[in-house]
Amino acid sequence: MSSRAFCASDEELQLSTRLLEMNTWHKTDTLSVDAAIGIFKQSGLTFKQLRDIWTIADKKGTGNLSKHELAVVIRLMGWVQAGEPL
Repeated sequence: MSSRAFCASDEELQLSTRLLEMNTWHKTDTLSVDAAIGIFKQSGLTFKQLRDIWTIADKKGTGNLSKHELAVVIRLMGWVQAGEPL
């Protein structure tokens, strides 16, 4: 990604919100690696691709993704699924 700020689309933010709402039993506004595994493995991407995408999106290195960071994951996953290199 370039040094420009990422601007999530409305659709990416809505999907991020839905994914976080699925994680409500944790009572947190972030998505953990453990919670994400079940969701993201359905994407058809390899573990390495998912790991690399997570690393890019997890700006603070906390192991949890905020709504904005989750939107970054959704964008990058879409790109890779469309055949674009990460």
